[in-house]
Amino acid sequence: MQKLLELKGVSRRVSDRFSLRDVTLAVEPGQIVGFVGANGAGKTTTIRAALGLIKPDAGEVHLLGQRCDANAPDETQRHLRSRIGLVLDTCPFPSTLKVGQVEKLVGPAYPTWSCETFAGFIDRFGLDPKTRSRTSPAAWA
Repeated sequence: MQKLLELKGVSRRVSDRFSLRDVTLAVEPGQIVGFVGANGAGKTTTIRAALGLIKPDAGEVHLLGQRCDANAPDETQRHLRSRIGLVLDTCPFPSTLKVGQVEKLVGPAYPTWSCETFAGFIDRFGLDPKTRSRTSPAAWA
């Protein structure tokens, strides 16, 4: 059975003060994993490397049994990322981006993106498409 995610010896120098060194991790089917650690421990950098968003200096990344790193073909990366759900603890969008504009930024990353489904969620959750994405949810109501 293939692993859902596997990092083997992944290293990435980010700055003079921080780098990932020899990160090895395997997630098996059926496992539920929370990636927890202190600020600056490398959680986000590791996730970015795992999703092919940054190129590791060393090591291998496999996602759903396929090589997925910055050297993998774009279409392979897009297909693999479209099968992954990720919840970050911060809003990754620029503060000037409006809720209705999120689709233009995110949609192209997913080959099965549905404009109708996105519009339905905006309506279902009572969001104003003209509200900035970083505005407090209380202001959306």
